Formats: sequence, structure tokens, C-alpha cells
Amino acid sequence: MKSSKLLFSEPFIDWLTLRVKLPPQTHQAAADYANTRPQIQKWTPETGEVEWSVYARETIRSDSHQVVARVTPTEVEIHGSPSRAFGLPNNVFGLSSLNEAAEAMISFARSMLPFPLPFFSNDVWHVSRMDLTENYYVGRVSDVALLLDVLAQRRTVNNIASEEEDTAALVSKSSTTYKTKTVYWGKRSRNTKVKMYAKGPHLWYQISKAQAILDHLECFDAMDHLLRFEVTLASKWCHENKPIRGESFQDFYDRAVKAYYKQRNLIMTSVTVGSEEVEKKLRELFSSRRQKRSLLQSVFSFYALLQVGGYDKAKSIYSKDTFRNYSEILISIGVNPQDVKRIHLPKRQVLFQQVSNWDMLKEAHETNPERDL
Repeated sequence: MKSSKLLFSEPFIDWLTLRVKLPPQTHQAAADYANTRPQIQKWTPETGEVEWSVYARETIRSDSHQVVARVTPTEVEIHGSPSRAFGLPNNVFGLSSLNEAAEAMISFARSMLPFPLPFFSNDVWHVSRMDLTENYYVGRVSDVALLLDVLAQRRTVNNIASEEEDTAALVSKSSTTYKTKTVYWGKRSRNTKVKMYAKGPHLWYQISKAQAILDHLECFDAMDHLLRFEVTLASKWCHENKPIRGESFQDFYDRAVKAYYKQRNLIMTSVTVGSEEVEKKLRELFSSRRQKRSLLQSVFSFYALLQVGGYDKAKSIYSKDTFRNYSEILISIGVNPQDVKRIHLPKRQVLFQQVSNWDMLKEAHETNPERDL
């Protein structure tokens, strides 16, 4: 597989939260609509008197393809996926223009609400969250999970961790149809946060829930090679970084937002990982046992984690049974898990490259000599 050039490519906007103060002439229509939506109230049981009431915020997961509007008599907040609002069948790739993404969201909200909304401009609308995303194509499917294990051991990756919380957290998600890992940096930060995860399993999960459709079937096999990189500019960052006088939102996005993202972008093309000798022995073992390829990937990721973090670190991450099972497999090929950190065996590089559209993804997969490994 050819190596990626160290160039900054365009991220796309995977999530937006927008707020607008409504003009007085729409307050009554907004109030009538808001009164039909859920509210949170404090009331006195003895008298039944309502002391106060607020309009409830409808919270949805950030990987949902829904678009939700929260309405009060004087304000509207819209949050969700611009890809869904724009009518795309999935969010593998999306819109890289802030104006296009915001107008898609606002137009979608207009179709749901019984009163007009103003057009997108920085003197009317306020952006309180943006998620900027890119995809990386990885040479081997097994290396996607391996890379997540390796990167999770780093406190920062090119300064992408937030000031409030700069330690990485590796979280495993599993369900009947969705099994993957997500690495977070600054997960609870109100400033900026970063995450990486395997996009393939996530897309299959969305499809199984009728939340997405894969419309580029020529890229079906390539999906499991995708590693997703996402930077969230949360409420604090958006409050402290706004367009200067006379600057449009799009100019601000091109000047400040993209520059910030570039500083935290995963600017690298390879990571050095575990021994080719151990990987070869594992492949031979699993070939003779007719074991599933997913188990081979998991054991080799376990081995890579032993190399990077050591025995105690791996033992703290894996469950007791999984740690014991994977250790027994390594011991069966002559590798003692407690000695891995001290062994210096030849390593190999995992190559990966940024892909920003379906044509790039197709080309990367077709020219990848490692895709069948």
C-alpha cells in the first residue's frame, strides 16, 4: 500500500449544534409549539402548584443520524448530523463547508417547525458545538484494532488531548451486531475532545438498525479498513472562539477552526507494532485450528499491547478470563506474556492514509497489497 503524503486534507463536519434568538413576531407561534413538547416542572404535592417549568432538552447520541430541534418561546436550538439533514444515506463522508452544513440543518428544521427560521449568519446564529472528522484507510483489517490498542497507551497524540484531561481512555463497546473499541482523549472536557474508532463495525451497526445505507457497494470490503478520527469543539471552545468583526462564519471556519483542527490532526502515516515473527506463528496456529480471523486479530492486538504497555497494563485492561485465554495462546507458540516487554524482536510498520471521499477510498483499497492479509 502506498504511503500517505503529510498533507492536511479537508475534514468534514459530522455534528453541529446551532442556536438562534427568535424575532418577536414569531414568539407566539414558537410558544404554541413549545407547549406541546416535554417540560421539566417543579410542583408542590400538597397544593398542586407549579413553582417553575423549563422546556426539556432532547439529548441524543452524537453518532445518531437524527436531527433534533429544542424550542422555547424565544429560542431554537438544532443539533444533529448535517449528513442526515442533507439527505446522505450514511455519514462515512460528509460536508466540509460550514455554510452548507448549517443551512442543511436549518432547512431540515424549517420542514419540522410551524414558524420560519432565519438564514445562517454569524450575527443571528450561534454555533455551540462542531465535530470535525476524517477517515484513515489502514492496510490490514487486523491492524485497525491493533492501532487503537497502541494509540490508547499514549497520553497525547500530537497535542490532541485537552488541558482538563489529557489521559487516553480505551472503551470497548459491544452488542449483538456492533463490536469495536473507541479511544478517547479528554472525553469529559467542555473545551475539546478527541476520539478514534473503527468505522466499519459502526456502519454495519447503523445499517442493522436501519439508520444508514451503504450506497457505494464497490467499497463494501474497504469499510472494515477504516479508522475514524474525530475532534469535538465543545461549548467552551465555541464560546471563547468567535468570528471577528466583519468576518463571516465560513471565513471564521476556514481561518480558525480548520487551523485548530490541523494542529490536532493525526499527522502521521505509520505506527511501529509487534513482531512479524510472532504474527507469522499466530497465523500458522490459527490456520491449523480453523479459528476465526477475529480471534487472531484480538490475540495479536493483545500481544501488541503487551509490547507497548507491559504485562501489568494489559492485565488491567482485559477481563480475567480473556487475559488468561490470550496468554495461553501466546504461551502455546513459545511467547511468555510476562517477558514480552523485555524481548526486542524485529517489528513492522502499519501504514495508513487519509481518504476524504469514496473515490479515494476505492483507489486506496484497489492498490493495497496487504488487503488480503
